[in-house]
Amino acid sequence: MGLTYHEIMTADLGELEDSARLWRQMGNRFGELKADYNGHVSGPLTSGLWTGLAMNSYAGSAPVTAGQFDAAKTEALAIASILTESHSQLTELQTALKNQVNGAHDAGYKVDDQGQVTYDYARLDPATRNAIHHDPDFQQQVSQRRGEWQTAIDKAVRAIDDADQGCKLALSSASHGDSVNGAYGFNKDANGDIEVAEGQRAAELGKKLEDGKQLSSAEMAELQRLFRDNSDDKAFSRQLLTDIGGADDLIKLTNKLNHEMVYGYGKDHPEDLAAVEKGLAQSLATATSGPHDKFYDDWVDAMKENGRHNFGSNTDPIYGYQTLTGLMLEGGKYDSDLLQTLGNDIIAYEKDKNPALWTGWNALPGTPHDPLNSILGVMGNNPEAATEFLDPQNNDHLKYLIKDREWPGLVMNGGYGPPIEMDDPSMYVGLGDALEAATMDVPGSDMAAHDRVLNGALERLSDKGDDFPPALRQPMATALTNQAGDVYDTMGTIGRGDDVYKEDQLFEVTKQIMRDPNAMTSLNTGLIPEMVDDIQHDTSGQDAESLLRSGRTLGVLEQAQNQAIKLENPDAELPAWKTAIDMGIGHIPHVGGDIQAGVDLVADEWLKGEQERIDKIEAGDYQEGYQNRLTQSEALADLWAQNHTDHPTHSEADLSRLNEAASAGYSDSRIYSGADAG
Repeated sequence: MGLTYHEIMTADLGELEDSARLWRQMGNRFGELKADYNGHVSGPLTSGLWTGLAMNSYAGSAPVTAGQFDAAKTEALAIASILTESHSQLTELQTALKNQVNGAHDAGYKVDDQGQVTYDYARLDPATRNAIHHDPDFQQQVSQRRGEWQTAIDKAVRAIDDADQGCKLALSSASHGDSVNGAYGFNKDANGDIEVAEGQRAAELGKKLEDGKQLSSAEMAELQRLFRDNSDDKAFSRQLLTDIGGADDLIKLTNKLNHEMVYGYGKDHPEDLAAVEKGLAQSLATATSGPHDKFYDDWVDAMKENGRHNFGSNTDPIYGYQTLTGLMLEGGKYDSDLLQTLGNDIIAYEKDKNPALWTGWNALPGTPHDPLNSILGVMGNNPEAATEFLDPQNNDHLKYLIKDREWPGLVMNGGYGPPIEMDDPSMYVGLGDALEAATMDVPGSDMAAHDRVLNGALERLSDKGDDFPPALRQPMATALTNQAGDVYDTMGTIGRGDDVYKEDQLFEVTKQIMRDPNAMTSLNTGLIPEMVDDIQHDTSGQDAESLLRSGRTLGVLEQAQNQAIKLENPDAELPAWKTAIDMGIGHIPHVGGDIQAGVDLVADEWLKGEQERIDKIEAGDYQEGYQNRLTQSEALADLWAQNHTDHPTHSEADLSRLNEAASAGYSDSRIYSGADAG
């Protein structure tokens, strides 16, 4: 049974440091005794003056005795170190728990001796107490906040119990002595690092799983606790990987977990094995994080070597890279250099052998089998790595991934018939994640590289035309909104030749994005802040250049959407379209500042316009044309009037100028749709 809240809050942790001091004194004393033994016993007796059978017997045992003094010192000092580290860890965690309790108290809640949180109504005067008891909104807020404080306190209690269990494990490991002539001796290999001991124990349990043995419920809980408490600790993680046996054994263990997830223990307890895989993944990330050293270099070499090895059979191959990158998807912040190295090696190997070697033979749909897709997915959580890997200035990866590569699919054995080939539902998903990450501008990032990545993606994807991978529609919508300013500048000046991106490429990709209702919603709402910001901060005076740019952008978007509707079956897409519009409020960007109100207004009018479009399609009287965005254009014209005139709403002249620009954008972009201009 774990520690209770009451035990933690009332514990005097100072006794740990007192005990550590005594153990340290004991260790030093054993060192003194060893010196005394050598000087007053062993030295004189082995000086050559004593001979005979007794001397021979003593000579055989003397080194053992001397060794036990050394072992006793090592063990005592290791225990002292563990107790000191325990005191430090537990004190920090106990303080964190007390801070949570104080925070709850300051927010109006109380925590009882069992750690249970309740709202402290006693602090309120009777009138206030009576009023809030009849206020359902307040009661709901109290319940929500109480749950949040309870969760935080429970988490803090568990963290202390996890640390306490680690201290107990380390003490047990350090005090486990060796057998000396049949007697129990001291531990000459005792280690004073708690995390090292925990890494050794996690590896022991992992090897048991690798060997096909089932862990008891207590062992499974212990393994999860070890990962939960330590997977972000480098000493633990490196000890774990070392004791497991290396990259090949990590792959074998992961393969065993994957098999058990589908066919064995995991069928009834999927959360247990998922927690173990996540812990392994996070530990791998921690162990291979910088700075780079011999351990890192050796592990990278081992991952590359074993990544190319088939750990399955000839009929059901499982390559190491498939397993490793699938594991990496489970979690962890991986080193950028590691991701570059593995990604480059996977490309080099498949170019030499053929990407078909990653075909998922009898693999379950959705399970990772394409290691390049997987490593790209991992890069999706590391924008620096994704940008470097996809930057056309550094390599031709974008060209290879979008144009040249034959993406592997799935093959199922057909029984007595030929194998059945099918597409992989996760195809391109990793590339989409990486594209989103590689186009995201954040302070300190390489914005020029992000532009190069997006330009490269537009060039390659526009060439695919209607063969544009559906899995990339939403990621490219996100990528365009990541660079919304430049996209707006291009759309807002279409036909004038002053572009950040090539107009034909941008229009083709926009059209393909519009074929997906959710991606269409993301792109439309994602560009609204640029229009609103341009209008509200326009300094062009009566030239109203922002009105013209906004209008042209609306025209381009409408042309792209109309062309997309022609490519899809509107009736078949209506349910998904309705859902996307109904959920559209969740896509409205929260940019804050002085433009948020305008963003909300324009987005709301766009959503109304889309609902009207759906109604017209259902009624059979839909006609393409810019008129489908009149409600949105009126909202933009109102914003112009509010910011640049003394009128709260637009004039007919303002709206006319915006609509003329929209018609021009609609017409000018039509040439890129494959239709005649007009």
